[in-house]
Amino acid sequence: MGFEEILSGINSRTESELAAIEESNSREISEIEKHAAEQAEEYASASKARAAAESSRIIASETSKANIDAKHIIDEATMERLSQALNYITDNLKDYAKTDGYAKLLSVIADKARGELGECTIYVQKQDLKAVPGSQQANEKFIGGIKAVSKDGSKEVDYTLESIFSTLKQKVSYALVKKLKVGR
Repeated sequence: MGFEEILSGINSRTESELAAIEESNSREISEIEKHAAEQAEEYASASKARAAAESSRIIASETSKANIDAKHIIDEATMERLSQALNYITDNLKDYAKTDGYAKLLSVIADKARGELGECTIYVQKQDLKAVPGSQQANEKFIGGIKAVSKDGSKEVDYTLESIFSTLKQKVSYALVKKLKVGR
């Protein structure tokens, strides 16, 4: 066997071994590339899902904040309109205190106070002294109506227009707010 045959044999064996190594490496490289592609796809899919979930959470949070802000603005506007309406009613009480119907009301509530307290002192504003015979001028200021104190001073009733309106204010406020919200 000559030198050339030996070289040819070595060359042939080396080429076979290189082909086997190349084939083995090629399979490993393909598997590594396939595994890397699968991992990249999983990561991209997970990232998309996290981004979608975070986006949904942010949108829900901002929508909730916007709804709260809108409700706050509406509630403030409603309370402002309610306050204006209550002020308007109070102003009208002052106008009502100048009418003939008001004089009749004074007489009725003075009789009611006498019925509740028996003998009593009735206090009215200066302009109302003629409408309620036997009454005295009140030391304190109120729009109209009466205050009455029993003879012994142990009982008192407050039938001032402010007091009457104050007891009705919650019902009036509820009705006004309901009306304001229906009008939207």
